[in-house]
Amino acid sequence: MNTARLHGAYQLFRYNNILLASVQGSCNLELIKQFCQEFTQLGKPLVKPWAHLVMLEQWELTVPEAEQHITHLQQWCVERGMSHVAQVFSFSPLKQYQLERMLPDEQRYTKRVFKDVNLASQWLSEQGFSCAEKLCFVKHKPSMIQRHFEKVA
Repeated sequence: MNTARLHGAYQLFRYNNILLASVQGSCNLELIKQFCQEFTQLGKPLVKPWAHLVMLEQWELTVPEAEQHITHLQQWCVERGMSHVAQVFSFSPLKQYQLERMLPDEQRYTKRVFKDVNLASQWLSEQGFSCAEKLCFVKHKPSMIQRHFEKVA
C-alpha cells in the first residue's frame, strides 16, 4: 500500500472534445503520477482533434523527478490527437522554464498562453472547438469551469 503523501492539488474535467485541468500548489512525484493516470483515463474517450485547457495560475512548480511523467503524458496526448493547448497563468520565468523542460514536443501542436481563462476559451472556440464558448463568463455569472471546479475543490 502506498502511504506517500500527496502535495499539491488538481482537478480534471472533460467537456466534449476539451480536457480541462487546474493545478495548484507545489506538486510532488506521487501527485503527478496520480494526475497522469487520471488524465489518461479521462482522455481515452476523446476523438481527435481535441484540446487541452490547463489553468496554472495557482501552480507552484513540480519536483524535478516528476518532470518525466509530464513529458510522457505530453507524448500520450500528441499520439492520441491533441491539437491545441491553452495554458492560463501570469508570466513567471520559473514556470516557463519548468514547462519548457517538461514539454519538449510543443511544436507538434498549437499552444498559446493566456492570463485569463475567458481569453483562452475564446481562442479555443476560434480554433474550431465551438464548445469552448460555454466555458466563458456570461453576463458576470461564473463560468462552467469555475462552477465545476468549485464543486470538486
